Amino acid sequence: MMNNFIIRCARNIPLCWRAWNINLHSAQSILNHQAKSILFPRKIFQLSGRGSRSRPTRDVMMYSDSFFKFKQKLKRKGDFKMTFSEWETLREKILKESHWVENVLDATLMKSLIGKPDLSLSYLTYIKSKREPNMSTLNYFFQNCAHKYEDMVLEEFEKCKETYGSSKVFQDMVGPTIALTREWLQVKNWVFSAKYVDFGVSSALLKMSLKQQDYLTFYEIWTKITEISSVKRLSDIRNRLFVFWEEGVIPTDLFLELLKLGEFPLNDMETHKLKNYCESEWKQCESAVLTEVLPQSRICKSCKETLPEIEPLDKSIMKEMVKKTMKKLLIGENIFRKTTPKELDRFSDFMNMEGPFDYIIDGLNLMNIVQPISSSGSKKEKIKDLVDYYFKGKRVLVVTKEFDDSMKLIEGPIFRVNKKSSDDIYIMLAAFMSGPECYVLTNDDFGDHISLIDKELRPFFESWRKQRRIFFKPPDKFYFPERYKFTTTETKMGWHVPCRENDEQMIIYKYLQNRSKHFVQMQSKKFLCLSKKTSYVPSSELVLFRQVTNEWNKMKV
Repeated sequence: MMNNFIIRCARNIPLCWRAWNINLHSAQSILNHQAKSILFPRKIFQLSGRGSRSRPTRDVMMYSDSFFKFKQKLKRKGDFKMTFSEWETLREKILKESHWVENVLDATLMKSLIGKPDLSLSYLTYIKSKREPNMSTLNYFFQNCAHKYEDMVLEEFEKCKETYGSSKVFQDMVGPTIALTREWLQVKNWVFSAKYVDFGVSSALLKMSLKQQDYLTFYEIWTKITEISSVKRLSDIRNRLFVFWEEGVIPTDLFLELLKLGEFPLNDMETHKLKNYCESEWKQCESAVLTEVLPQSRICKSCKETLPEIEPLDKSIMKEMVKKTMKKLLIGENIFRKTTPKELDRFSDFMNMEGPFDYIIDGLNLMNIVQPISSSGSKKEKIKDLVDYYFKGKRVLVVTKEFDDSMKLIEGPIFRVNKKSSDDIYIMLAAFMSGPECYVLTNDDFGDHISLIDKELRPFFESWRKQRRIFFKPPDKFYFPERYKFTTTETKMGWHVPCRENDEQMIIYKYLQNRSKHFVQMQSKKFLCLSKKTSYVPSSELVLFRQVTNEWNKMKV
């Protein structure tokens, strides 16, 4: 009966098992261990990512009864030491039950000893009596013992550098641990000599620079990260800042100051924790209220303060954006891919005669989204009514393609591009040439175009997009951009920390954005309003950080 059960289950075992010569006895021992659940609840094998060859992961160790009992013992007991004979016996039992994990046994056992520095040291001593530990084993030893046995960890680290020092894999592996020791500046040099920055290494360096109050190094690392990291990675770094605050590495007012470095809204859990702490423990805070800020008036509903208004981009920057858009996006290597020289000249003459404008309308985008007033109505009439209602008395330009006649009822100039030309780029050009106060009505985020702009100017393009893009939501609502930044701000009375209203909503928003669909921005207007006490005094860390910030800004200029 049991053999039939094994044969039936063996049909579901991945083919890669056969490549590792797992015999029937080994399969039976695994199935016996999982007999209660019948199916395999854990992933046993994973692709290495380099071809089709598969390797057994260290999760296979969980199918050893001896290893499972050892881990349960670790949970029940505190830190302790084991003799050489005890380690030898444990290894023999594990290899008898799972002989195919011999190559990863040292690293796996060391990994399981997290939080047990004495036990980790005793195991490393045992390994050294038999053979030289590999890089993975030493890495887990560093993680387990860096706090208690820092001198020994750094001694082993120096030995490893002789063999692996120039290896990027080695630096990324041990960097996060060494960055939390007194030799953390060595890791900083690795970061500045690398083309990319490992997340674990960069977050550890940020933590150590804040802990040591070396804020100049913090800015150097932060600048390096922001230059080459994606939006997702920057969000992860912001999450680490919250963890640093939770761990007590930085005071609360310095944490709020660091949130000003970017648009870093807190999620629901973080908002709840910060609110509770400010209400009950932070003596410098009078009150903590979850509230809203009105998008146009910029007034907080709780404290009635007005948030600072977003400053429009400088006219000189707008002129540079016009040049880059023409050169990089429109003309490029071959002007005939996006337009024609004749059409570009016609547009320049048109803008010189008719411009500048207050609003630019993406004609095709609006036509695809607008719904008729009724079954007997037409889109043309609906578009005319919307434009007359929202933009009456303003200078409006419609940019569309030559085959689109849905805009003909609109009073005002219309620029039509060839059906093979890029109307998006002409929309951007018209807005840039009209100046920093011009708005664009479109549900297109121009992400595919902005991604091609040079890194130096890309932040200005993204700022323009956030400040000057109007969204349309059927049947008849226009959503104007907020007149304040969705970032942490400080006023005389306190702080306003942006909060994500719903994590699931943000996931849907990002999915639609990445899929380049028409969408309406669902940015939350929720803020955590933190009121200062009249006796509030900035922490010494914050005072020093602001001094270094001023120095850093002078250095950049």
